[in-house]
Amino acid sequence: MSEDRYNPWTSLALRSVVCTAVSAPIAYWMGPAVALPTAALWGVLLARPLFDVSASLVHRVRARSYAAVEGVYYQHAGRRIEVIEDDDARWLRASTVQQLLGDRAREAVFAHRFGPGGSRREDRQRWFVRDEALVDYLEQSDSIDPRRNALRLFVLRDVLNPHRHRRRRAGPN
Repeated sequence: MSEDRYNPWTSLALRSVVCTAVSAPIAYWMGPAVALPTAALWGVLLARPLFDVSASLVHRVRARSYAAVEGVYYQHAGRRIEVIEDDDARWLRASTVQQLLGDRAREAVFAHRFGPGGSRREDRQRWFVRDEALVDYLEQSDSIDPRRNALRLFVLRDVLNPHRHRRRRAGPN
């Protein structure tokens, strides 16, 4: 199956070859003064690929520079929340969630409230809370604290649901 995708580098190379194939013989046989109008051909044929190549380079530079933090940091109520992802869930940094809720317990005590949904990640050496466990915890609360409701909606909308949709699209493995 062939790819029908537009490649700006290939287009630039092919159009350069065409321009050279037209301009070089004219300049050789008739002189550079007669070949000067072929510069318009270069401008017309190469403008689009040059813009596409520059856009492609900008996109690659941005992708490479953001690759280390892509999908790792989220922001809620002016605080950055570190989120890591494994095969089944996303895990939110417990200390930041604790600050957002105004809880004054130690980070380990706070994380243990979630049972298996709160654990110390060996790869990060920090406490994290599983997204589904956090939503369950926030829904079980009898408090009508607006911070809790805002955090619950944030986790559902920006963290949990996109992860569920991505898993659903990927299908069973």
